[in-house]
Amino acid sequence: MVRQEFALLKEDAPVYKLVGPVLAKQDLSECKSNVQKRIDYIEKEIARQEQLENDFQSKVTDKTNNIKRMQNDLQRMVIQAQ
Repeated sequence: MVRQEFALLKEDAPVYKLVGPVLAKQDLSECKSNVQKRIDYIEKEIARQEQLENDFQSKVTDKTNNIKRMQNDLQRMVIQAQ
């Protein structure tokens, strides 16, 4: 959304940043660069979190399969003991 707003501005348009209680004038190219860096950071964090979730899901699946295998082994042992 911010990127779209910046695209509408002319190169000589004044841009201000709120720093504490003061509005400080900033260069438009610097603002665009900062916004792009934040967007890149957020996209990387989303990808990292998705990877962590996938890793966790695979671990859960592995543990579930191990538990099922152990339960089947125990049932076989009980049947053989009878």
